[in-house]
Parts: sequence; C-alpha cells; structure tokens
Amino acid sequence: MNQTTCSTLPDGELFCLRQTDVPFYYSTKPELIAGIPDTYITLATPIIAYWVLSLFFHALDVSEWKWLDKYRIHDSVETQSKNRVTKTQVVWAVIFQQVIQTILGLWFLDEDHHHLADHTSKVSAYADRLLPLIESRSVAETLAYAVYWWFIPVGQLLAAACVPSSHIAVFFQNVHNSIGSSLTLGNTSFTALCM
Repeated sequence: MNQTTCSTLPDGELFCLRQTDVPFYYSTKPELIAGIPDTYITLATPIIAYWVLSLFFHALDVSEWKWLDKYRIHDSVETQSKNRVTKTQVVWAVIFQQVIQTILGLWFLDEDHHHLADHTSKVSAYADRLLPLIESRSVAETLAYAVYWWFIPVGQLLAAACVPSSHIAVFFQNVHNSIGSSLTLGNTSFTALCM
C-alpha cells in the first residue's frame, strides 16, 4: 500500500510524494477516531485534559503526604487566607467558561472536513519559491519538505502556546496587581516564560 501522489510543477516537471514521505503525525483518515467527528474531539480534548489535570493536582493538594510539603508554593494557611472564593464557585465558573467555549466552538468549527489537502502541490510550491535561491532541485525539495511539515507546524504551535498565554497572563497580572497581589512564579513572571 505504498501510494504516490504527484503534482505537475509550472516548468512541466513532476513532483511526487510517497505515502511514506509524510511525517509520523499526519493521518490520511477522515476521522482520527472512527465514528466521532474530529470537531467533537477538538472541543472535548481541552476540557478532558483540564479536568484530568485539575483533579490530579487537587488530589495532590488534599493528600496528607508530607514529602509533598517542600514543593508547595504557599503554605496552606496562607493560601486559605488569600482565597476569596470557594472551590464550588471556581468549579461553576470553570464549567460556565467551558460551556461558552464549547458553544463558540460548535458555532465556528465546520464538520465538513472530509477533503484531504493536496500536500504534494503545496510542498512543490514551496520548492519552486526556494529554487531561485538554491540551485539544486533536490535540496530545494528537501528544504521545502522540512519547512512545510516541520518548521511551519512548530512555529504555529509555539505561537499558539505563547501569544495567547502571554496576553492572558498580562491581563490577569493587571487584575491581581490592582487587588494587591502578584501573578509570579518565584521571581519569574508568567509573561517572561513565553517572551
């Protein structure tokens, strides 16, 4: 089952990608999990991850394990005196935010994603742009492959992780500063982690 897809370049040359030329993270299946649209997986994954991690850290927080005390950022007495909301209020606020997130996600995300992108033509277009800079077609194709499948996705991931996080952290830091506390981790501001 070694499929090859080819695209004709503007100069008439064929540019081909074998199925084995795609990175490990790429899937040609229309749905990641059969029977569940990717839209629903996209919406459910962050919510599931949030609750699994929150419950894990909550379990560590309420555990009586003494060896964890040296890893606490604040003493429990200090934490309890600073908390102005109850855990129930926090849970309801998180659920409210996740309901809004899910509604907006259902509104913005489209379920008709059953078409596969023509990756071959996109990689070949990058190779064409690189060809005037690099004389060798094979080097240009290799570099275009790396840019398309690795550099752009990594750049998108870093931008998605840092840009919104730093803006949110700045907002909350301003809110906390107006209350009189600071949003810092040790001596490092959350905004400094991504900037």
